[in-house]
Amino acid sequence: MGTYKEMLGSKVAVDQVFFNILINGLMKQKQYELAFEVFQTMETKRYHYNEYTVSVIIQLYSYLGKQQEALQLYKLYNYDSIFVNSCLIKMYIHWKNFDRIVQVLGDIKKKDQVIYSQVIKVLLQNNKQSQ
Repeated sequence: MGTYKEMLGSKVAVDQVFFNILINGLMKQKQYELAFEVFQTMETKRYHYNEYTVSVIIQLYSYLGKQQEALQLYKLYNYDSIFVNSCLIKMYIHWKNFDRIVQVLGDIKKKDQVIYSQVIKVLLQNNKQSQ
């Protein structure tokens, strides 16, 4: 991360895409705390987050156990995107919050077979057929 810090100290302009790639890469390496530090730096840039950014940060919050923060970000940007909705559902799957999974599914306007199959699979695997 020395190169990253060097770059931030230079006059090189960095954009939202750069931060998305870096945060996602750090998460793939399971360096969630470091990814969160990078996200905090990104926040100081005051970008309007696109769908990809929102989905990446929802995933990061999930790994850090910050479900409330993820939900706040989700509501703030209010993207009715299968990609973003799927990330929120995955977070609740990760934390086995079955009531929230069903609630989010009910709130989604654009549903597809991937989201339905994702929810049905986890409910069946956890003996929650009644939901």
